[in-house]
Amino acid sequence: MSFFKNLTPHQRLSKNAIAIWEHPRYVSIAGTLMIGERSVSNTISTACTNGRDEWYGMEMIEAISDPELRYVLLHENRHKISRHLKIYAPLYKINKRIANKAMDYVINLEISDENTD
Repeated sequence: MSFFKNLTPHQRLSKNAIAIWEHPRYVSIAGTLMIGERSVSNTISTACTNGRDEWYGMEMIEAISDPELRYVLLHENRHKISRHLKIYAPLYKINKRIANKAMDYVINLEISDENTD
Protein backbone atom coordinates (compact mmCIF):
# COMPACT_ATOMS: atom_id res chain seq x y z
CA MET A 1 0.00 0.00 0.00
CA SER A 2 2.82 2.42 0.77
CA PHE A 3 4.06 1.89 -2.81
CA PHE A 4 1.10 3.88 -4.17
CA LYS A 5 1.82 6.82 -1.89
CA ASN A 6 5.08 7.37 -3.76
CA LEU A 7 3.57 7.56 -7.24
CA THR A 8 4.10 10.65 -9.37
CA PRO A 9 0.99 12.48 -10.62
CA HIS A 10 1.48 10.94 -14.08
CA GLN A 11 1.79 7.46 -12.58
CA ARG A 12 -1.42 8.04 -10.60
CA LEU A 13 -3.20 9.01 -13.83
CA SER A 14 -2.01 5.80 -15.50
CA LYS A 15 -2.89 3.65 -12.49
CA ASN A 16 -6.42 5.05 -12.34
CA ALA A 17 -6.98 4.84 -16.10
CA ILE A 18 -6.10 1.14 -15.89
CA ALA A 19 -8.49 0.72 -12.95
CA ILE A 20 -11.25 2.15 -15.15
CA TRP A 21 -10.35 -0.16 -18.08
CA GLU A 22 -10.54 -3.15 -15.78
CA HIS A 23 -13.94 -2.28 -14.31
CA PRO A 24 -16.77 -4.27 -15.96
CA ARG A 25 -18.92 -1.13 -16.14
CA TYR A 26 -16.34 0.67 -18.28
CA VAL A 27 -14.66 -2.04 -20.34
CA SER A 28 -16.57 -0.79 -23.40
CA ILE A 29 -14.85 2.63 -23.25
CA ALA A 30 -11.33 1.30 -22.72
CA GLY A 31 -10.41 2.15 -26.31
CA THR A 32 -11.32 5.80 -25.83
CA LEU A 33 -9.17 5.96 -22.71
CA MET A 34 -6.21 4.90 -24.87
CA ILE A 35 -6.68 7.60 -27.51
CA GLY A 36 -4.42 10.64 -27.36
CA GLU A 37 -1.83 11.79 -24.87
CA ARG A 38 -2.53 12.19 -21.16
CA SER A 39 -0.36 14.88 -19.56
CA VAL A 40 0.18 16.57 -16.23
CA SER A 41 0.45 20.35 -16.35
CA ASN A 42 1.49 23.06 -13.94
CA THR A 43 -0.58 25.62 -15.87
CA ILE A 44 -4.00 23.93 -15.63
CA SER A 45 -5.96 24.08 -12.40
CA THR A 46 -8.33 21.16 -13.02
CA ALA A 47 -8.52 19.15 -16.26
CA CYS A 48 -9.35 19.61 -19.92
CA THR A 49 -9.34 17.90 -23.30
CA ASN A 50 -9.14 18.99 -26.90
CA GLY A 51 -11.21 15.97 -27.92
CA ARG A 52 -8.14 13.78 -28.31
CA ASP A 53 -5.50 14.69 -25.72
CA GLU A 54 -6.08 15.31 -22.02
CA TRP A 55 -4.36 17.60 -19.52
CA TYR A 56 -4.61 17.37 -15.75
CA GLY A 57 -3.44 19.91 -13.21
CA MET A 58 -0.64 18.68 -10.97
CA GLU A 59 -1.99 20.39 -7.87
CA MET A 60 -5.44 18.91 -8.45
CA ILE A 61 -4.02 15.39 -8.84
CA GLU A 62 -2.04 15.77 -5.63
CA ALA A 63 -5.09 17.07 -3.73
CA ILE A 64 -7.70 14.44 -4.64
CA SER A 65 -8.21 10.76 -3.85
CA ASP A 66 -7.98 7.94 -6.40
CA PRO A 67 -11.80 7.58 -6.68
CA GLU A 68 -12.05 11.33 -7.33
CA LEU A 69 -9.26 11.09 -9.91
CA ARG A 70 -11.09 8.26 -11.68
CA TYR A 71 -14.18 10.47 -11.77
CA VAL A 72 -12.19 13.26 -13.44
CA LEU A 73 -10.66 10.79 -15.93
CA LEU A 74 -14.13 9.50 -16.78
CA HIS A 75 -15.40 13.05 -17.12
CA GLU A 76 -12.73 14.15 -19.60
CA ASN A 77 -13.13 10.96 -21.60
CA ARG A 78 -16.90 11.45 -21.78
CA HIS A 79 -16.18 14.69 -23.63
CA LYS A 80 -14.13 12.60 -26.09
CA ILE A 81 -16.73 9.83 -26.39
CA SER A 82 -19.51 12.34 -27.00
CA ARG A 83 -17.33 14.32 -29.44
CA HIS A 84 -18.40 17.49 -27.67
CA LEU A 85 -15.68 19.68 -29.13
CA LYS A 86 -16.63 18.69 -32.66
CA ILE A 87 -20.41 18.39 -32.52
CA TYR A 88 -20.98 21.49 -30.40
CA ALA A 89 -18.33 23.71 -31.98
CA PRO A 90 -20.99 26.27 -33.05
CA LEU A 91 -22.15 26.59 -29.43
CA TYR A 92 -18.57 27.05 -28.27
CA LYS A 93 -18.23 29.94 -30.72
CA ILE A 94 -21.31 31.62 -29.23
CA ASN A 95 -20.37 31.17 -25.58
CA LYS A 96 -17.59 28.74 -24.68
CA ARG A 97 -18.17 28.98 -20.93
CA ILE A 98 -21.91 28.27 -20.98
CA ALA A 99 -21.54 25.48 -23.57
CA ASN A 100 -18.87 23.77 -21.48
CA LYS A 101 -20.91 24.10 -18.27
CA ALA A 102 -23.95 22.53 -19.97
CA MET A 103 -21.91 19.59 -21.25
CA ASP A 104 -20.17 19.19 -17.89
CA TYR A 105 -23.55 19.06 -16.15
CA VAL A 106 -24.77 16.23 -18.39
CA ILE A 107 -21.52 14.28 -18.07
CA ASN A 108 -21.44 14.60 -14.28
CA LEU A 109 -25.05 13.46 -14.04
CA GLU A 110 -24.31 10.40 -16.22
CA ILE A 111 -21.27 9.41 -14.17
CA SER A 112 -23.12 9.88 -10.88
CA ASP A 113 -26.11 7.86 -12.14
CA GLU A 114 -23.82 5.02 -13.23
CA ASN A 115 -21.95 4.95 -9.93
CA THR A 116 -24.60 4.89 -7.24
CA ASP A 117 -22.42 2.40 -5.41
